[in-house]
Amino acid sequence: MLMEDDTEERYSMFQDSLALQHTERELYEVIANNNPPPPPPPSYSSSSSSSSSSSSSTVLHVHNYPSVESPDQSLSSVEQGTRFLPNTNFFPSFTNPPNVVIKTEEEEEEDFVSRGRRIREREEYDLDGRSRKQSAAYVDENDLPELFDKVLLNTGLGKGKPPNTPLYNETILTSTFGGKSEEEVVDLRTQLMLCAQAIASNSPSFARQLIEQIKQHSSPIGDDIQRLAHYFGNALEARLDGSGYQVFRVLSSKRTTAKDMIKAYHVYVSVCPFEKLAISFTNNSIFNRTQDKKTIHIIDFGFRPEERVHETGRRLASYCERFNVPFEFNAIAQRWDTIRVEDLKIQTNEFVAVNCLFHFEHLLDETVVLNNPRDAVLRLIKKANPDIFVHSIVNGSYDVPFFVSRFREALFHYSALFDMLDTTVGREDPMRLMFEKELYGREIMNIVACEGCDRIERPQTYKQWQLRNMRAGLRPLPLDCKIIERVKNRLKDDGYNPSFNLEVDGNWMLQSWKGRVLHASSCWVPA
Repeated sequence: MLMEDDTEERYSMFQDSLALQHTERELYEVIANNNPPPPPPPSYSSSSSSSSSSSSSTVLHVHNYPSVESPDQSLSSVEQGTRFLPNTNFFPSFTNPPNVVIKTEEEEEEDFVSRGRRIREREEYDLDGRSRKQSAAYVDENDLPELFDKVLLNTGLGKGKPPNTPLYNETILTSTFGGKSEEEVVDLRTQLMLCAQAIASNSPSFARQLIEQIKQHSSPIGDDIQRLAHYFGNALEARLDGSGYQVFRVLSSKRTTAKDMIKAYHVYVSVCPFEKLAISFTNNSIFNRTQDKKTIHIIDFGFRPEERVHETGRRLASYCERFNVPFEFNAIAQRWDTIRVEDLKIQTNEFVAVNCLFHFEHLLDETVVLNNPRDAVLRLIKKANPDIFVHSIVNGSYDVPFFVSRFREALFHYSALFDMLDTTVGREDPMRLMFEKELYGREIMNIVACEGCDRIERPQTYKQWQLRNMRAGLRPLPLDCKIIERVKNRLKDDGYNPSFNLEVDGNWMLQSWKGRVLHASSCWVPA
């Protein structure tokens, strides 16, 4: 398992937990045919764990984060998804402001630190004024084994709806936020775009007026538009105040219990098939090519930090002992673009599989440095000469240096995500609130309020990755029709919302919500 060192402040524990679930589930689905009760925890070292079977496997897990400023060139969007944004001109002349309801208040002079604190306070208290802050993360080991089994072994995992949570009954909320009556209609997405344009046009006074109105009509517990506006409004305010990275660091440093994080992830995978189907595609693609192999070497680009990697190793060793599979675990703490093929310890007669599940979006490209990490990692994969490289990506077009274009594309993307959760999960569900705040809220803050090396969310479209992979000397494998049919059947049989769709474009499997492609997967080998 490979990961980067010295990145503790870059990502929160929540993302680590999701990556941990992905890795363990990948291993389980390849090796498990039954589900016997777990044995006592095995002895574990950071390097290996073995049992009596004649086959063996090695898992190497990798993670990397950017450290150089990354301006980029303008990108074209795939599946613009215009249903999520109003059909209007977002870039009017600011000499004639639109007719919007503005509450004018005398602004106080505050520095960016105090304003960043005010943004955080909106996040940390619910409507009753109770603090939702948690001072540190902790793990209740008595509760975790059952939760891990539910998530990783699908025991008790609901299909198409969150566990023990009734779906929202489609009734429009009658509550009001900020003292505004429900008759007062405000187009929040248009106001968000106007505010972004005002900031880009150096019109801070008008931008601040719009932010105040957005605050009055947005809420983290409202409908999908109100929640979207809440997090984007916070990010716009942080950008306007110049406190974006400070607020992002505070959000990233907050810790939630491992138990709650797993519960939130459990709810998410119960209603959203993206990760589940991508993992199923990966497992089937690897499994179909390893039928007669005795040794499987999986190089998995994943997560950090060192203590989390060793925790993952212990859990993987436990599952392998449960199913009598010899297992060796390697961890290399260094940047992806500095790894050499020799570091991977590839042995003769091993079946080598490389996997990356939604992590390459954090690598910088050639607009930052000529010898950029994205191309360096792809060259490393080619030199490793794997039997298969499974590449799953977040399909997005908000990796552009121009703020308004990036903001618009991010608004498209997250409008679909918030609409998805609003359609499938009750608005009062605490795990949904946690997931939106801990994941979506932090990502939005980074995309909107951070620049340069501080901006680490940089997804590209699958068509752009297609060209990049081919330039690196890789060639796509044709999709296996049986695997695609199997994944489609799983989407249907598990009872997910019919607005989820799975289709094929060339050698890519695409996953979409209401026509907007959000994730894509494909298989590659060296040319």
